[in-house]
Amino acid sequence: MSQLLIHDDLSQLDLIKKVGGSQRQTIAREAFIALLKAWGRQHDLVFLAEYPLKTATKANISVDGETTLRGVPPEAWAYRLGNRCAIDWVLDQHKEKKLKDPTIREKFDTYRFADHKEKVIDLLQRVTTVSVETVRITEAMKGVAR
Repeated sequence: MSQLLIHDDLSQLDLIKKVGGSQRQTIAREAFIALLKAWGRQHDLVFLAEYPLKTATKANISVDGETTLRGVPPEAWAYRLGNRCAIDWVLDQHKEKKLKDPTIREKFDTYRFADHKEKVIDLLQRVTTVSVETVRITEAMKGVAR
């Protein structure tokens, strides 16, 4: 796209945010769509309507080579702790890691995932529940007028 169209879009977006008093993504999306359509008209392009993409409704968590938790709601993957999914964070924190120093590894490397597997599965179930509920609540909050 031309630099001129992009510059026009950014200034238009700033004006929309200032006048509308909202930083919501839908405003930015609508402004971008207008920019894209203007660019498309200059190049004789036709844009089609959006259609929803159907995806699997449930996902799986591979705990280890022999255990898989099935039927995890997709909302559970949407909840983040910083920049990571909460489920991934739990799995990463409980996996077995090899210590680099051989002396420390010999004396202190006593953690075995198999010894804690049931507790980790219980924790994953609780984190999944909290993640789904948090996403449900935050999505509901987005729809409330401010």
